[in-house]
Formats: sequence, C-alpha cells, structure tokens
Amino acid sequence: MKTNIRYIYSIIFFFQIIAIHVVNAQPCGNRYLDSTFSSSSIYTIMYDVKPNFLGSPTQLFADIYSPVGDTATKRAAIIHLHGGGFVTGTRDMLNIPYMCDKLAKKGYVIASIDYRIGRSDTTNHSLGQAHLRANQDLNSFIRFAKHYATVYNIDTNKIFVQGSSAGGGISLANAFLDENELPAYIDTTGIGPLHGTGNLYPYSNSKKAIFNLWGAITDTTWIESGNIPVGTLQSIYDTCIHWTSGPDCFLTGYDHFGSYSINQRAHNLGIYSVLKGFNSNIHGLGIDSIPFTDTLISVVSTFYYTVLCGLQIGNDVTKPQASISIFPNPASDFFTINYPSQISSYQIYQFDGKLIKQGNSFPVHINEFTQGLYFIQLKTKFNQDIYQRIIIQ
Repeated sequence: MKTNIRYIYSIIFFFQIIAIHVVNAQPCGNRYLDSTFSSSSIYTIMYDVKPNFLGSPTQLFADIYSPVGDTATKRAAIIHLHGGGFVTGTRDMLNIPYMCDKLAKKGYVIASIDYRIGRSDTTNHSLGQAHLRANQDLNSFIRFAKHYATVYNIDTNKIFVQGSSAGGGISLANAFLDENELPAYIDTTGIGPLHGTGNLYPYSNSKKAIFNLWGAITDTTWIESGNIPVGTLQSIYDTCIHWTSGPDCFLTGYDHFGSYSINQRAHNLGIYSVLKGFNSNIHGLGIDSIPFTDTLISVVSTFYYTVLCGLQIGNDVTKPQASISIFPNPASDFFTINYPSQISSYQIYQFDGKLIKQGNSFPVHINEFTQGLYFIQLKTKFNQDIYQRIIIQ
C-alpha cells in the first residue's frame, strides 16, 4: 500500500511539474506556432533613401505581410533579408513570398526588406563596404519599425531578424559585431559607422533573437556571453558556406564559420541556440524548394515560439534546459533533439498521463501515434529532468 501511495504522489508531482512547464511554455497559445489565420495581406512601403555604391540615391522598400482578421495590437515581428552575395537578389525572390505568407498566417508581422547591393570591384575592401551598407540599412529599418510600431501593430520587444546567405551574414553581424571589433576588410571611411544614419529615431537596434539561414560569420568570438539567442539552418555539405569553417566564398585570405561552429560557440556560452542541417550540398536549399521551405518555416517558427513563450524569463534565456530543443515540432514521422549525447533516456506521455513510449536513442519514430499534444520527459546524463511538449500531426 505504501508503494502505491508513493507511486501516486510521484505521478501527482510529475504532472504538477508538467503543468508548470505548460503554463510557462504556452502564454502565446497556438499563435506563432500554428497557422491560426487563413490568409495574409501584403503591402509595400518605402522606408529609406540612401546612396548606393556608385553614389546614386537608392529607394529602399519593404514588403510587409500581416495576418488578415487579426485584432492584436502588439505582435511579434520578423525582418527577413534575402541572399545574393551582396551583388544580386530581391526581397521577393524564389520562395520568400511563400515563406512570408506562411509565417504571417501564424500570427507574425513579417517584413522582407531591400538593402543596398552592388560592389565597385571584387576586392575584400569592396565587399566590406557592401556588407557595411547592408548592415546600416537593417538598422535603419529596425528603427523605422519601432517608430511606426503602432501603425503596423508591432511589439517592439518582440522583433526577430533572419536572413539567408548574405542576408544571414548581415543578421549575424548586426547581432554580434561591435564597432571596436570591425575586421580589417570593413572600412567605414566615406560610409559611416555600423549603426548608420537612416531613420535616426531614438531607438536602438535591439532584437529578441536572430536566425541565420546558410550564412556565415568571420569570427565566432564576436558571439559573447549574454548575447541574444541564435538559430542556424544549412545544408551540411554546402559547397559555398562551410558547415564548420573554411575558406570564404568571396573574401580572399579569410576563413568563415558556418552553422555548426556558430551553434557550438553559442551553446558553449550558455546562449540558447538551435541547429538544423539538411543532408545536402545545395546552398540555399531552404528557399529554392517548397518541401525544404516548409521545413525552414517549421524550424524558425518553433525557435521563435520557444524564445517568446517557452524559455524566456525577462531577458534571461540561458537557464540549463534552454540548450535542449526538440525538432521538428510539430512532427509527424519522427523527432530528435539538438544534443542527443546529453540525454540518457526519454519517456513520452499522453495528455492524460499515460506512458506510451520510452527509450534512449534518437531519432524517435512516432508515425504510429495519433494526432495531438504529448509531453516528453528527458533525463540528462547529469540526472536532470527536462520536460517539453510536442505536437504530433
């Protein structure tokens, strides 16, 4: 009888912990994770005019996607920067409109923006200037978005930045590069400092988190303890940007660091980070092909949802369980975690508390499960329990 009582108290204690985690993990409900709106609207605005690499005035536009029928007055926003090696690319190239529409239907305001492209030559100096102009334009739009937050119903404390390829590099530099860390190839002479001079409203360029899509960083030491969360996604055998590190596609004499190295640096510093790799050598796969774009959308929206609703306590996202993430989530065939070597076992429970699967290896196949919400108890090799939710579709 004592054994049964202990068992009952263990179950009660377990579900009390789960209840605490569920309350903490879902202040957003399904918004930002699921498609809660049936359609989105798009309108184009001009946010700045700046001289291009030839000195000619260049109008900079943004396509702003919003969920139709939304009554919220403060919404999380995503700023997206396209790729193109700083010489080509547009805010509506390839599957960017498709991606923006899907994210808007989840409840985000998403802006796909122009930034100045073009180089006077192929030297490192010219590339550095192009990178600097793009970073200034991103800062200009962040200030613009914060100034007109009530117009676009944006919560200025919930702004995310993401970018693909060159746009990913801009996102990383914008988040982690300080003025006193500028590499030799970035010369501010005649262009101005990192923060730029566009839309000089009294707002900082602060962000909630960033997501890098197959971009790279010149120096991982730019990432420092206390920095914002960072997600990364890339083809593991990318022929342009190395998964770990290697010679840069465009910079002569420099190595760059890809998604794996970025994630490792962040993780080692206790910064919440997520890493997703495609088993491919195609650079830009997540924007080129719809099935992979759907995966991209699921990964980034789960990351943003986690930052918004799951792990954030004030400005602190470095508590121990932040380093463990389940993906994909929602899932249909299988799920895995970003650091399986840290986990000794898992148990999966139905919402009613019934244990339905347990084991100690990943990925976990779930194609026999019915659709719904499940809870997962992860036991770390340090004998810590981590509780997470997963939606099975």
